[in-house]
Amino acid sequence: MLTNLADFAITDAPLFLFHLLEWDDTVDFDLDVGEINSRWSDAEFIDSWSQLIFKQTEPGWKVVEEAPPSGVWRLYENGHCSYQRLQTHRRTVRNEEDGFFLRIARAGETIEQGDDLGILVLRGRLLGEDNKLSDRCRKWIEAIRRGFVTRPHP
Repeated sequence: MLTNLADFAITDAPLFLFHLLEWDDTVDFDLDVGEINSRWSDAEFIDSWSQLIFKQTEPGWKVVEEAPPSGVWRLYENGHCSYQRLQTHRRTVRNEEDGFFLRIARAGETIEQGDDLGILVLRGRLLGEDNKLSDRCRKWIEAIRRGFVTRPHP
């Protein structure tokens, strides 16, 4: 997701298309990988984004009673998170306090362990220098998870 939306990829075909073409014997194409890598590594196009994919981690079948809506959310120092506005594109996130959440599991749906609940896209890194989750990352996880209320499936 992030690679296809990155500044460096805006003028190119989506990376996924290159993978499809690689295995398609019916389309001839010539690709200068060095030129693409050079363009994609240009410092002008480097921006820092992270994403969290929220999964159902509890075993058993659950019914989603409440789920946070898709859009822009803001995380406060105290770990509280609030919905700011409906939005459909992560580029509207302007700072590291805001994040774009794409809800996947909706109220009324039945989910099981391993199912996707949603995706949170944020500016900046979520891992520390030690490659462990940062405090900021943990606050986001706890805040968004609080928005999902489930009950056991009957």
